[in-house]
Amino acid sequence: MAERVLRTILLDAVNGMVSVLKVEDSLEMFYHHLNCDCIDIVQRKIGNKVYEVMCDQEGLHKCSPIPSALDKNLHPQLVGNLMFFNSNDEGDLVSLSEADVISIIAEIKVFMDVEGGQIHPCVMLDV
Repeated sequence: MAERVLRTILLDAVNGMVSVLKVEDSLEMFYHHLNCDCIDIVQRKIGNKVYEVMCDQEGLHKCSPIPSALDKNLHPQLVGNLMFFNSNDEGDLVSLSEADVISIIAEIKVFMDVEGGQIHPCVMLDV
């Protein structure tokens, strides 16, 4: 059986890039893009909608974690690379629509990490 392909946004905090990708719905592909060993999926409100955000579950335990999702007070909520999805009624991940892509990208800002001395993209959460 062929793998499902999902449309997502990859916020690559490590390399300072944001990309719209079509990825196979497979753990190997998710681990590759997130550059991690343990994945977590959390729900976060971005703009006016709640999305499934895939992240590194162990990100905070790494040396010099890179913030990638901030609250309105600019406090880090998630670190490392992120991928964004929708979900269906059964809880399965599904692709982002064009409107979702536009909405999420509008909430991605450039952030200066004073402690780390780096500039990288961060998504602003509506929390």
